[in-house]
Amino acid sequence: MRERTLYRGMEWVNVRANARRAVSDTSGGTYVVEADATGRQWTARYGFPERVGKPFVRVGVFADPDTARIAAERHDFLFWSSAITRTGGAPLFLGSGTGESPLGALNAADSDELGAMMAQGVDQTDGAVFTHAASFFAAQKTGLKQERNGTLTLTLTLAAGSIPRWLMEAAPGTELLTGMVETASAEGDDWQERGERALRRSFALPSDSTFQHWILHRYDRWRLVATAVAGGTSDQVEEATAETLRRLVACPSRKSLKRDRDAIERLESLDREFYTDMTRGFGAIVES
Repeated sequence: MRERTLYRGMEWVNVRANARRAVSDTSGGTYVVEADATGRQWTARYGFPERVGKPFVRVGVFADPDTARIAAERHDFLFWSSAITRTGGAPLFLGSGTGESPLGALNAADSDELGAMMAQGVDQTDGAVFTHAASFFAAQKTGLKQERNGTLTLTLTLAAGSIPRWLMEAAPGTELLTGMVETASAEGDDWQERGERALRRSFALPSDSTFQHWILHRYDRWRLVATAVAGGTSDQVEEATAETLRRLVACPSRKSLKRDRDAIERLESLDREFYTDMTRGFGAIVES
């Protein structure tokens, strides 16, 4: 039986009255949990906010700071657990809460399920599982405009028999928790192809010795590649490069890469930068 290894969260500090920050020991990235102007919604973000051109992406929007903190830690747990699993351990999420967490009263199985749900930006105040409580229906985007106050109004067109009765009867101003996935595009969108290509590149790049060399000199901020090069095997160098790539595109698993459009775009950008550097003779420069 594999030994269970507990993830105990991150150390959070207050940076402003309505903002908290934590730095991941695993990825080196920064998590920021911050309230909006009304104080009613809290956004969790991850990345490198002080570094121009580096990713700083939204983890999700939540109803309170504790839920946002848990979501941020669930996001960090994905990076952390990938490292623990490779060493033969059994990662278990615990988090940094001290009793005020909405997961505190749940058993381990329920806590893990709700935590995973939160990590994807889904927050239900009554603790219900989103996929069990939600109504699902098909719709078509027919309009999007930005209001003067900066908010966006999205217009959806639904077939008459598709919309749930409770939604038809809901009063204007009713707060809704929604989840969407694209099933078809009127413009022949190529995201599926781009996702497949990104997945293939995520396997091909770390095994390329030239890319390993490039990552070592350009983006090895966690010194994973340098450590592997200094005393590891070629397989360890490849895995260190793959882990560094996962952190750079902020996507902890290759499985989710195909559907994570932000991660796909970041990988494509990194790939283009690598290609551009190679055409300019970067490899020859750092060798000399």
